[in-house]
Amino acid sequence: MATFQYIAKANPREKVEGTIDADSINSAAHRLRFQGLFPVHIEPKSFAKSRLNLLERAGLKRVGPGILAEFTDQFAGLLDAGIPLERALSLLEHQISSSLLRKALGEITESVREGKPLAQALSTCPKIFPATYVSMVRVGEEAGLLSDMLRRLAKLLDEEYQLRSKLKAAMVYPIFLSCVGLGTVIVLMVWVIPKFSSFFTSLEHQLPLPTRLVLEVSSMLAGAWPFVLIIGVLIVLFGLRLLKIKTVRFMFDRLCLRIPVIGGLIIKTQLAQLMRTLGILLSHGINMLGALSITGDTLSNKFIADQVHKACDGVTRGEKLHECFSEKRVFPVTMLGVMAIGQESGDLPQMLLRVSDQYEQQTERRIQALTSMIEPVMILVMGGIVGFVVVSMLMPIFRVSTLVH
Repeated sequence: MATFQYIAKANPREKVEGTIDADSINSAAHRLRFQGLFPVHIEPKSFAKSRLNLLERAGLKRVGPGILAEFTDQFAGLLDAGIPLERALSLLEHQISSSLLRKALGEITESVREGKPLAQALSTCPKIFPATYVSMVRVGEEAGLLSDMLRRLAKLLDEEYQLRSKLKAAMVYPIFLSCVGLGTVIVLMVWVIPKFSSFFTSLEHQLPLPTRLVLEVSSMLAGAWPFVLIIGVLIVLFGLRLLKIKTVRFMFDRLCLRIPVIGGLIIKTQLAQLMRTLGILLSHGINMLGALSITGDTLSNKFIADQVHKACDGVTRGEKLHECFSEKRVFPVTMLGVMAIGQESGDLPQMLLRVSDQYEQQTERRIQALTSMIEPVMILVMGGIVGFVVVSMLMPIFRVSTLVH
Protein backbone atom coordinates (compact mmCIF):
# COMPACT_ATOMS: atom_id res chain seq x y z
CA MET A 1 0.00 0.00 0.00
CA ALA A 2 1.34 3.45 -0.97
CA THR A 3 0.55 7.01 0.04
CA PHE A 4 -0.94 9.36 -2.55
CA GLN A 5 -1.25 13.14 -2.59
CA TYR A 6 -4.64 14.30 -3.86
CA ILE A 7 -6.68 17.36 -4.76
CA ALA A 8 -10.43 16.83 -4.70
CA LYS A 9 -13.72 18.75 -4.71
CA ALA A 10 -16.12 18.41 -1.79
CA ASN A 11 -18.60 20.65 -3.62
CA PRO A 12 -18.39 23.07 -6.58
CA ARG A 13 -16.83 25.79 -4.36
CA GLU A 14 -14.74 23.85 -1.83
CA LYS A 15 -11.39 22.28 -2.74
CA VAL A 16 -9.75 19.70 -0.45
CA GLU A 17 -6.08 18.61 -0.42
CA GLY A 18 -4.50 15.82 1.56
CA THR A 19 -3.02 12.34 1.51
CA ILE A 20 -4.63 8.90 1.32
CA ASP A 21 -3.29 5.34 1.56
CA ALA A 22 -4.27 2.99 -1.28
CA ASP A 23 -2.91 0.20 -3.48
CA SER A 24 -3.08 2.26 -6.70
CA ILE A 25 -4.29 5.56 -8.13
CA ASN A 26 -7.58 3.93 -9.20
CA SER A 27 -8.07 2.54 -5.70
CA ALA A 28 -7.33 5.96 -4.20
CA ALA A 29 -9.86 7.59 -6.52
CA HIS A 30 -12.47 4.98 -5.57
CA ARG A 31 -11.89 5.62 -1.83
CA LEU A 32 -12.20 9.37 -2.33
CA ARG A 33 -15.52 8.96 -4.17
CA PHE A 34 -16.71 6.72 -1.35
CA GLN A 35 -15.94 9.62 1.06
CA GLY A 36 -18.08 11.97 -1.03
CA LEU A 37 -15.15 13.70 -2.76
CA PHE A 38 -14.60 14.17 -6.48
CA PRO A 39 -10.88 13.63 -7.26
CA VAL A 40 -9.23 16.28 -9.45
CA HIS A 41 -5.58 15.21 -9.25
CA ILE A 42 -3.85 12.22 -7.64
CA GLU A 43 -0.14 11.38 -7.61
CA PRO A 44 2.26 9.34 -5.44
CA LYS A 45 3.42 11.38 -2.45
CA SER A 46 7.09 10.59 -3.11
CA PHE A 47 6.74 12.10 -6.60
CA ALA A 48 5.00 15.18 -5.23
CA LYS A 49 7.77 15.63 -2.69
CA SER A 50 10.54 15.25 -5.26
CA ARG A 51 8.80 17.72 -7.57
CA LEU A 52 8.47 20.15 -4.68
CA ASN A 53 12.16 19.83 -3.87
CA LEU A 54 13.03 20.42 -7.54
CA LEU A 55 10.97 23.62 -7.66
CA GLU A 56 12.48 24.70 -4.37
CA ARG A 57 16.05 24.12 -5.58
CA ALA A 58 15.32 25.97 -8.78
CA GLY A 59 14.09 28.95 -6.78
CA LEU A 60 10.67 28.90 -8.48
CA LYS A 61 8.85 28.55 -5.18
CA ARG A 62 9.67 30.52 -2.04
CA VAL A 63 8.03 31.41 1.24
CA GLY A 64 8.64 35.09 1.90
CA PRO A 65 8.80 36.72 5.35
CA GLY A 66 5.29 38.15 4.87
CA ILE A 67 3.69 34.71 4.43
CA LEU A 68 5.82 33.23 7.22
CA ALA A 69 4.87 36.10 9.55
CA GLU A 70 1.17 35.55 8.82
CA PHE A 71 1.48 31.82 9.45
CA THR A 72 3.41 32.36 12.71
CA ASP A 73 0.86 34.87 14.01
CA GLN A 74 -2.04 32.54 13.21
CA PHE A 75 -0.17 29.65 14.82
CA ALA A 76 0.34 31.65 18.03
CA GLY A 77 -3.34 32.62 18.05
CA LEU A 78 -4.48 28.99 17.83
CA LEU A 79 -2.16 27.96 20.66
CA ASP A 80 -3.37 30.87 22.80
CA ALA A 81 -6.93 29.65 22.24
CA GLY A 82 -5.99 26.32 23.82
CA ILE A 83 -5.95 24.26 20.63
CA PRO A 84 -3.44 21.35 20.82
CA LEU A 85 -0.24 21.64 18.78
CA GLU A 86 -1.02 18.86 16.31
CA ARG A 87 -4.57 20.14 15.71
CA ALA A 88 -3.31 23.71 15.21
CA LEU A 89 -0.83 22.58 12.57
CA SER A 90 -3.51 20.53 10.81
CA LEU A 91 -5.89 23.51 10.71
CA LEU A 92 -3.21 25.82 9.33
CA GLU A 93 -2.27 23.25 6.68
CA HIS A 94 -5.68 23.73 5.03
CA GLN A 95 -5.74 27.53 5.37
CA ILE A 96 -2.30 28.64 4.13
CA SER A 97 -2.26 30.02 0.57
CA SER A 98 1.36 29.04 -0.16
CA SER A 99 1.45 25.52 -1.64
CA LEU A 100 5.10 25.12 -0.59
CA LEU A 101 4.36 25.97 3.04
CA ARG A 102 1.19 23.88 2.99
CA LYS A 103 3.03 20.76 1.83
CA ALA A 104 5.78 21.36 4.37
CA LEU A 105 3.18 21.65 7.15
CA GLY A 106 1.81 18.25 6.15
CA GLU A 107 5.22 16.67 6.78
CA ILE A 108 5.71 18.67 10.01
CA THR A 109 2.30 17.58 11.32
CA GLU A 110 3.19 13.93 10.70
CA SER A 111 6.49 14.36 12.58
CA VAL A 112 4.72 16.00 15.56
CA ARG A 113 2.14 13.19 15.52
CA GLU A 114 5.04 10.72 15.83
CA GLY A 115 6.16 12.46 19.02
CA LYS A 116 8.96 14.68 17.72
CA PRO A 117 9.39 18.19 19.21
CA LEU A 118 8.13 21.02 17.02
CA ALA A 119 11.61 22.53 16.60
CA GLN A 120 12.99 19.22 15.36
CA ALA A 121 10.09 18.87 12.90
CA LEU A 122 10.65 22.42 11.60
CA SER A 123 14.36 21.77 11.12
CA THR A 124 13.53 19.26 8.34
CA CYS A 125 12.46 22.22 6.14
CA PRO A 126 15.46 24.59 6.31
CA LYS A 127 14.47 26.39 3.09
CA ILE A 128 11.27 27.59 4.77
CA PHE A 129 12.17 27.74 8.45
CA PRO A 130 15.72 29.12 8.89
CA ALA A 131 17.99 28.07 11.75
CA THR A 132 17.11 31.22 13.72
CA TYR A 133 13.39 30.46 13.53
CA VAL A 134 13.97 26.89 14.67
CA SER A 135 16.26 28.01 17.53
CA MET A 136 13.71 30.51 18.86
CA VAL A 137 10.92 27.91 18.66
CA ARG A 138 13.13 25.44 20.55
CA VAL A 139 13.70 28.04 23.28
CA GLY A 140 9.96 28.69 23.48
CA GLU A 141 9.22 24.96 23.79
CA GLU A 142 11.80 24.41 26.50
CA ALA A 143 10.61 27.46 28.50
CA GLY A 144 6.92 26.60 28.09
CA LEU A 145 6.34 29.93 26.30
CA LEU A 146 5.85 28.71 22.75
CA SER A 147 2.89 30.94 21.86
CA ASP A 148 4.62 34.01 23.31
CA MET A 149 7.80 33.26 21.34
CA LEU A 150 5.76 32.75 18.17
CA ARG A 151 4.15 36.17 18.70
CA ARG A 152 7.61 37.73 18.96
CA LEU A 153 8.74 35.85 15.86
CA ALA A 154 5.70 37.02 13.92
CA LYS A 155 6.41 40.63 14.88
CA LEU A 156 10.08 40.26 13.94
CA LEU A 157 9.23 38.73 10.55
CA ASP A 158 6.54 41.32 9.88
CA GLU A 159 8.94 44.19 10.57
CA GLU A 160 11.52 42.58 8.26
CA TYR A 161 8.83 42.24 5.58
CA GLN A 162 7.71 45.86 5.98
CA LEU A 163 11.29 47.13 5.69
CA ARG A 164 11.93 45.03 2.57
CA SER A 165 8.68 46.28 1.05
CA LYS A 166 9.71 49.90 1.63
CA LEU A 167 13.11 49.27 0.07
CA LYS A 168 11.52 47.62 -2.98
CA ALA A 169 8.93 50.40 -3.32
CA ALA A 170 11.70 53.00 -3.13
CA MET A 171 13.62 51.30 -5.96
CA VAL A 172 10.66 50.71 -8.33
CA TYR A 173 10.74 54.14 -9.98
CA PRO A 174 14.55 54.33 -10.44
CA ILE A 175 14.60 50.81 -11.90
CA PHE A 176 11.71 51.71 -14.22
CA LEU A 177 13.57 54.81 -15.41
CA SER A 178 16.73 52.77 -15.97
CA CYS A 179 14.88 50.15 -18.02
CA VAL A 180 13.12 52.77 -20.15
CA GLY A 181 16.36 54.69 -20.75
CA LEU A 182 18.37 51.57 -21.52
CA GLY A 183 15.65 50.27 -23.84
CA THR A 184 15.54 53.57 -25.70
CA VAL A 185 19.31 53.60 -26.19
CA ILE A 186 19.31 49.97 -27.42
CA VAL A 187 16.52 50.66 -29.93
CA LEU A 188 18.41 53.70 -31.23
CA MET A 189 21.73 51.88 -31.46
CA VAL A 190 20.51 48.59 -32.95
CA TRP A 191 17.66 49.60 -35.28
CA VAL A 192 17.51 53.39 -35.84
CA ILE A 193 21.13 54.59 -36.21
CA PRO A 194 22.20 51.83 -38.70
CA LYS A 195 19.64 53.24 -41.17
CA PHE A 196 21.51 56.56 -41.18
CA SER A 197 25.02 55.11 -41.29
CA SER A 198 25.07 54.77 -45.11
CA PHE A 199 24.03 58.42 -45.47
CA PHE A 200 26.75 59.61 -43.08
CA THR A 201 29.48 57.52 -44.71
CA SER A 202 28.54 58.94 -48.14
CA LEU A 203 29.41 62.43 -46.96
CA GLU A 204 32.76 63.67 -48.24
CA HIS A 205 33.58 65.56 -45.06
CA GLN A 206 34.98 63.90 -41.98
CA LEU A 207 32.32 63.16 -39.37
CA PRO A 208 32.54 64.71 -35.89
CA LEU A 209 34.14 62.56 -33.20
CA PRO A 210 30.88 61.98 -31.21
CA THR A 211 29.15 60.83 -34.40
CA ARG A 212 31.97 58.42 -35.31
CA LEU A 213 31.91 57.04 -31.77
CA VAL A 214 28.14 56.44 -31.82
CA LEU A 215 28.33 54.82 -35.27
CA GLU A 216 31.09 52.46 -34.15
CA VAL A 217 29.15 51.38 -31.07
CA SER A 218 25.97 51.01 -33.11
CA SER A 219 27.74 48.90 -35.73
CA MET A 220 29.18 46.62 -33.07
CA LEU A 221 25.83 46.17 -31.26
CA ALA A 222 23.78 45.73 -34.44
CA GLY A 223 25.90 42.81 -35.56
CA ALA A 224 26.57 41.16 -32.23
CA TRP A 225 23.72 42.12 -29.88
CA PRO A 226 22.55 38.48 -29.37
CA PHE A 227 26.06 37.51 -28.24
CA VAL A 228 26.30 40.59 -26.00
CA LEU A 229 22.96 39.63 -24.41
CA ILE A 230 24.07 36.02 -23.86
CA ILE A 231 27.40 37.10 -22.39
CA GLY A 232 25.61 39.56 -20.09
CA VAL A 233 23.24 36.85 -18.81
CA LEU A 234 26.17 34.44 -18.28
CA ILE A 235 28.09 37.08 -16.34
CA VAL A 236 25.07 37.69 -14.07
CA LEU A 237 24.55 33.95 -13.48
CA PHE A 238 28.26 33.46 -12.80
CA GLY A 239 28.23 36.36 -10.34
CA LEU A 240 25.25 34.92 -8.49
CA ARG A 241 27.01 31.56 -8.36
CA LEU A 242 30.14 33.18 -6.96
CA LEU A 243 28.14 34.88 -4.20
CA LYS A 244 27.18 31.45 -2.87
CA ILE A 245 30.85 30.86 -1.99
CA LYS A 246 31.36 31.86 1.64
CA THR A 247 34.60 33.84 1.20
CA VAL A 248 33.33 35.68 -1.89
CA ARG A 249 30.05 36.59 -0.16
CA PHE A 250 32.01 37.82 2.87
CA MET A 251 34.19 40.10 0.72
CA PHE A 252 31.20 41.33 -1.30
CA ASP A 253 29.19 42.20 1.83
CA ARG A 254 32.20 43.98 3.30
CA LEU A 255 32.61 46.00 0.11
CA CYS A 256 28.92 46.95 0.12
CA LEU A 257 29.35 48.64 3.51
CA ARG A 258 31.90 51.04 1.95
CA ILE A 259 29.57 52.29 -0.79
CA PRO A 260 28.62 55.92 -0.08
CA VAL A 261 25.03 56.35 1.17
CA ILE A 262 24.09 52.70 0.40
CA GLY A 263 26.63 51.36 2.91
CA GLY A 264 25.21 53.50 5.70
CA LEU A 265 21.70 52.32 4.90
CA ILE A 266 22.78 48.67 5.05
CA ILE A 267 24.51 49.22 8.40
CA LYS A 268 21.44 50.91 9.91
CA THR A 269 19.17 48.11 8.68
CA GLN A 270 21.41 45.35 9.99
CA LEU A 271 21.98 47.02 13.37
CA ALA A 272 18.24 47.52 13.86
CA GLN A 273 17.67 43.82 13.19
CA LEU A 274 20.61 42.86 15.42
CA MET A 275 19.37 44.83 18.43
CA ARG A 276 15.74 43.76 18.03
CA THR A 277 16.56 40.05 17.77
CA LEU A 278 19.09 40.24 20.63
CA GLY A 279 16.63 42.15 22.80
CA ILE A 280 13.84 39.61 22.20
CA LEU A 281 16.09 36.64 22.98
CA LEU A 282 17.54 38.18 26.15
CA SER A 283 14.06 39.16 27.36
CA HIS A 284 13.06 35.48 27.18
CA GLY A 285 15.88 34.39 29.46
CA ILE A 286 18.35 33.14 26.85
CA ASN A 287 21.95 33.58 27.97
CA MET A 288 24.13 36.15 26.23
CA LEU A 289 26.28 33.60 24.40
CA GLY A 290 23.31 31.75 22.93
CA ALA A 291 21.50 34.99 22.05
CA LEU A 292 24.52 36.35 20.17
CA SER A 293 24.97 33.09 18.26
CA ILE A 294 21.32 33.03 17.15
CA THR A 295 21.33 36.76 16.32
CA GLY A 296 24.40 36.39 14.11
CA ASP A 297 22.54 33.79 12.03
CA THR A 298 19.66 36.23 11.35
CA LEU A 299 21.80 38.90 9.66
CA SER A 300 21.93 38.87 5.87
CA ASN A 301 25.23 40.81 5.69
CA LYS A 302 27.84 38.11 6.32
CA PHE A 303 30.56 40.59 7.34
CA ILE A 304 28.47 42.04 10.20
CA ALA A 305 27.27 38.53 11.11
CA ASP A 306 30.91 37.43 11.37
CA GLN A 307 31.65 40.33 13.75
CA VAL A 308 28.72 39.25 15.93
CA HIS A 309 29.95 35.65 16.04
CA LYS A 310 33.44 36.87 16.95
CA ALA A 311 31.90 38.80 19.86
CA CYS A 312 30.90 35.42 21.30
CA ASP A 313 34.60 34.77 22.01
CA GLY A 314 34.73 37.94 24.12
CA VAL A 315 31.62 36.92 26.06
CA THR A 316 33.23 33.53 26.71
CA ARG A 317 36.26 35.34 28.17
CA GLY A 318 33.98 37.26 30.53
CA GLU A 319 34.00 40.61 28.70
CA LYS A 320 30.96 42.87 28.72
CA LEU A 321 28.85 43.15 25.59
CA HIS A 322 29.92 46.67 24.60
CA GLU A 323 33.57 45.70 25.09
CA CYS A 324 33.16 42.79 22.66
CA PHE A 325 31.85 45.13 19.96
CA SER A 326 34.14 48.10 20.66
CA GLU A 327 37.03 46.58 18.66
CA LYS A 328 34.88 46.42 15.51
CA ARG A 329 34.65 49.61 13.45
CA VAL A 330 31.20 48.79 12.09
CA PHE A 331 29.31 49.46 15.31
CA PRO A 332 28.69 53.15 16.20
CA VAL A 333 29.61 54.68 19.54
CA THR A 334 25.95 55.38 20.36
CA MET A 335 25.11 51.69 20.10
CA LEU A 336 28.03 50.75 22.36
CA GLY A 337 26.93 53.38 24.88
CA VAL A 338 23.40 51.97 24.99
CA MET A 339 24.78 48.47 25.58
CA ALA A 340 27.03 49.72 28.40
CA ILE A 341 24.20 51.63 30.13
CA GLY A 342 21.80 48.73 29.64
CA GLN A 343 24.13 46.23 31.27
CA GLU A 344 24.87 48.61 34.15
CA SER A 345 21.17 49.24 34.79
CA GLY A 346 20.13 45.61 34.26
CA ASP A 347 17.60 46.68 31.59
CA LEU A 348 19.59 45.71 28.50
CA PRO A 349 16.80 43.89 26.55
CA GLN A 350 14.35 46.79 26.75
CA MET A 351 16.99 49.36 25.87
CA LEU A 352 18.04 47.33 22.83
CA LEU A 353 14.42 47.12 21.67
CA ARG A 354 13.91 50.88 22.09
CA VAL A 355 17.07 51.73 20.18
CA SER A 356 16.16 49.27 17.40
CA ASP A 357 12.90 51.23 16.95
CA GLN A 358 14.93 54.44 16.60
CA TYR A 359 17.25 52.82 14.04
CA GLU A 360 14.29 51.61 12.00
CA GLN A 361 12.81 55.12 11.96
CA GLN A 362 16.18 56.50 10.85
CA THR A 363 16.32 53.85 8.13
CA GLU A 364 12.89 54.84 6.82
CA ARG A 365 13.89 58.52 6.69
CA ARG A 366 17.13 57.63 4.91
CA ILE A 367 15.22 55.53 2.35
CA GLN A 368 12.92 58.47 1.61
CA ALA A 369 15.89 60.82 1.26
CA LEU A 370 17.71 58.34 -0.98
CA THR A 371 14.65 57.94 -3.20
CA SER A 372 14.21 61.69 -3.59
CA MET A 373 17.90 61.98 -4.52
CA ILE A 374 18.05 59.02 -6.94
CA GLU A 375 15.06 60.01 -9.06
CA PRO A 376 16.42 63.34 -10.44
CA VAL A 377 19.90 61.85 -10.85
CA MET A 378 18.50 58.96 -12.91
CA ILE A 379 16.48 61.38 -15.07
CA LEU A 380 19.58 63.50 -15.72
CA VAL A 381 21.80 60.48 -16.52
CA MET A 382 19.31 58.80 -18.85
CA GLY A 383 18.38 62.10 -20.49
CA GLY A 384 22.06 62.90 -20.95
CA ILE A 385 22.79 59.56 -22.65
CA VAL A 386 19.81 59.77 -25.01
CA GLY A 387 20.56 63.44 -25.69
CA PHE A 388 24.18 62.66 -26.52
CA VAL A 389 23.13 60.03 -29.08
CA VAL A 390 20.56 62.32 -30.70
CA VAL A 391 22.90 65.33 -30.86
CA SER A 392 25.68 63.14 -32.31
CA MET A 393 23.36 62.18 -35.16
CA LEU A 394 22.31 65.78 -35.79
CA MET A 395 25.82 67.27 -35.85
CA PRO A 396 26.72 66.06 -39.41
CA ILE A 397 23.35 67.30 -40.71
CA PHE A 398 23.94 70.75 -39.20
CA ARG A 399 27.45 70.83 -40.72
CA VAL A 400 26.18 69.88 -44.19
CA SER A 401 23.40 72.47 -43.90
CA THR A 402 25.96 75.15 -42.99
CA LEU A 403 28.20 74.28 -45.94
CA VAL A 404 25.28 74.42 -48.35
CA HIS A 405 24.34 77.91 -47.20
